[in-house]
Amino acid sequence: MNARTLLKTVARAAAHRGRLCVPAAMALALAVGPGSALAAEHRAGLPACPITLPPVPSTTVQVPATAGPTGIPGATGVIDTGVCVRSAVKITATGTIAINTTRTASPWGDSTQIAGSDFPLPGVPAWSLVARIGNGPWHYIGEGPTTLVGSGELYLAVNDEFNSDNSGSFTATITPCVCDVRFGHVITGLAEGHWPGLGTPCSD
Repeated sequence: MNARTLLKTVARAAAHRGRLCVPAAMALALAVGPGSALAAEHRAGLPACPITLPPVPSTTVQVPATAGPTGIPGATGVIDTGVCVRSAVKITATGTIAINTTRTASPWGDSTQIAGSDFPLPGVPAWSLVARIGNGPWHYIGEGPTTLVGSGELYLAVNDEFNSDNSGSFTATITPCVCDVRFGHVITGLAEGHWPGLGTPCSD
């Protein structure tokens, strides 16, 4: 059995087991050394191993219209989602809240009313969904999907300066994601290769 046939046999066996076969291929590559048509196949991305990732669990959290930092009139405190961000999270949101007896808002907020300096996050639509990681700054979320990068506990709130007359809630869905996970550049005696599909940043 020549080197090319052996490499393909290893790839098929690992694919059958549903496992990433890069380590086995690396060992084989180091064993056969440089040269031959195998080097060209290595650079082309062989072995073509299937990448099976487990489903990422999501967390659903209710964000009352009164959720906001203490100190704002009527605010009942920010919402601790219980999600500890390791690298990044993707957030989507739905729902409608009442700002007063005549006005409502979606998680996008109201683009005709820009938050002033007395809001948790000035300069973005008022009454929108905002989030922060740990003690970091607030970020505009809207309906998303919006990705936040950082490390720490995730908090959500409504971007309002007066929560006393608010009612209703948003529903936020939080999905942890792994950003920039790469197998890296594998240096062997054959060539330097990169396995695509392992470096996709979290995005919609």
